[in-house]
Amino acid sequence: MNWVRYFERNRRYRPLVPWELGVALQPGVRAPLVRSLQHFQAGERGTGAHLLEAAERHGDIEYAEALFLFIGEEQEHARLLGRILHALGAEPLCHYWGSRAFTFLRRLAGLRGELFVLLTAEIIGARYYCALYEALPDPALRAAFGQILRDEEAHLAFHRESLHRLCRNVPRLLRPLLAGSLHVFFRVVCLVAAVDLRGVLSAVGVTPLRFVRECGYLYAEALTAIFERPARSANARGQARPTAAPVLTLDEARRLSFGERRSSLSDARELEAAVS
Repeated sequence: MNWVRYFERNRRYRPLVPWELGVALQPGVRAPLVRSLQHFQAGERGTGAHLLEAAERHGDIEYAEALFLFIGEEQEHARLLGRILHALGAEPLCHYWGSRAFTFLRRLAGLRGELFVLLTAEIIGARYYCALYEALPDPALRAAFGQILRDEEAHLAFHRESLHRLCRNVPRLLRPLLAGSLHVFFRVVCLVAAVDLRGVLSAVGVTPLRFVRECGYLYAEALTAIFERPARSANARGQARPTAAPVLTLDEARRLSFGERRSSLSDARELEAAVS
């Protein structure tokens, strides 16, 4: 996957959001929505300087360039969320403890550890934006959240592919232990996020338990793809090459929110074709 090409193309072609229509919300939604948007906006507007330094030390110039473009896309999300807050008559937060906590955790480890923490935040964000996209009928909000959700779908694929490459040298016997430890970490963080988001989740018809469960589906799929065994030995014996690790698509993310998760997920061939 040529991620530099993907991010550059995605930066050039952004759908228009009909801000001129204003933003209309159902009663009881505005206050919890504003609070949650302020929290996510604080997290999206980071510079990613520490992550970029770690990538540059890793020595992969193309990957560092793709990360730079990814961070720019996250900052574009912060701009969109700021625009929504302005339309709702609210202001962004100067600081938020959750954003600081994620930044602290990311800086505890090297590039691989930082990406696993970032993957956790991306999965929680993707499920959050999906819930808002489905529940809020306002045209401007649907356009903004739909764009962010499509971006987050690609971000998950980007981090999964990157971590798969970075984890190739993890010994086979250690992989289940590492995956199990990561899943425990994810569950704890996701529970904290669900409690923090319980107001807006209730307003859009998603229980915290359901939110945690469906985020867990996404994380389990991610770990399966990341720790998938290399196919070299099988190919050397002339066996069929395994299919690519599954990537969650936007339609499947929507179906997840309705509890209609299937046992296998799509490999996002359209996304790959667009950037290959």
